[in-house]
Amino acid sequence: MNGCYPLRRLSRVGHRLRVSGPTELLHERRKIQDFLHPLPSRPVIDQTPQRRFTYVDFILVFAAGLLTSIIATIAAVAAGAIPLDELTTGIPSRAVFWIILPAQVFGQLLALAWIAQRKATGKLSTDYGLLVKIRDIWYLLVGGALLIGLGLALSPLAQALGIDQSPQDVVQAVAGVSDAASRIVVLLGVVVLSPVIEELWFRGLLLRTLLQKRSVVSAIIIQALVFAAFHLLDAGAIQAAAVVIPELFIVGSILGYLAVRSGNLSRSIFTHAGFNLITTLALFYAPNLPF
Repeated sequence: MNGCYPLRRLSRVGHRLRVSGPTELLHERRKIQDFLHPLPSRPVIDQTPQRRFTYVDFILVFAAGLLTSIIATIAAVAAGAIPLDELTTGIPSRAVFWIILPAQVFGQLLALAWIAQRKATGKLSTDYGLLVKIRDIWYLLVGGALLIGLGLALSPLAQALGIDQSPQDVVQAVAGVSDAASRIVVLLGVVVLSPVIEELWFRGLLLRTLLQKRSVVSAIIIQALVFAAFHLLDAGAIQAAAVVIPELFIVGSILGYLAVRSGNLSRSIFTHAGFNLITTLALFYAPNLPF
């Protein structure tokens, strides 16, 4: 009996289509499409940008973050906050999270806001889907479970190849922080700032750019590949590509799916934050765990 409900629903919708005007007709057709195809086939934000986002915009955001982080580093060295001789062996962990990461996020956020102002409504919530819903907070657990599951699944491969699953510079910087104040700053940077700006950048800007001309599936796959590739820019990650790329590709695909399926970035931000949170806590208190 209940199995006939979808057919009855479609029948009623079809009846309305025959008697409605052009506006109502389009609305009802979309209802049928959404009913038959739960996964949207277009960007989750209905308001289309006045001018299309482009891949140049994506690169511009990267360049803006790089530029502001370089400027912040030079200013910190000039002010004596970062000893110049320490830069020959690497940037100190405190400088990464107290100075460079906030500067990078600031630059990228400015670029995203400028692009939205130029090409769309100027609202991050409308143009990129930036929204945080408290009811989605349980996706922190999804992110944590994702990290543990992927870590355990890929651990045998990493051991067979004799490589570290987490060779990225930022991971090494996290492990090098020991005082309480710096750890709080690290948590704010890695668990709050990074997930928000990366979701805006990859799932907000890049995914919407891809969805303008590509199917949902191909757009999710491409942005996930780009997401994984950009994380290889960290020194030491190239040698671990056999493990890092599959892991981050899966993560990027899931985050992309959540963004498209939910209609905003709330779930992907919380999932990303949960992934980073467990990573950070493990590096602080249990660095020898297999994930």
